[in-house]
Amino acid sequence: MKVFLAGATGVIGRRLVPQLLAAGHEVTGMTRSPARAAALEQQGARAAVADALDADSVRAAVVGAAPEAVIHQLTSIPARRAIVEPMSTQYSHLLSVAAFSSASTFSRSGTLSSLAVTSSSMP
Repeated sequence: MKVFLAGATGVIGRRLVPQLLAAGHEVTGMTRSPARAAALEQQGARAAVADALDADSVRAAVVGAAPEAVIHQLTSIPARRAIVEPMSTQYSHLLSVAAFSSASTFSRSGTLSSLAVTSSSMP
């Protein structure tokens, strides 16, 4: 399965990537850092460098990966933006893009759900 993992280099994501790869999944991991992107690629995953608080950046990353499943493991916000843009902004950008991508499944912190989107609800 083609999996898009947001937060692939975070506390949970960096443990999840090798497990997904070992299970035979094709993984694209999203990270803010180009240096961490290189580490993902060394493990055998594709890397997408994107800022979770930038909707256009997230959209480009998810659309480029064309995943069947999107997993949300975003756990960090830079201190300079913590007050202005809450964690829910990351979640809403990712869920919104996942709903209009090729993904049929979205997972956040251990929950799994199917995405149901009608053409009339697309932006």
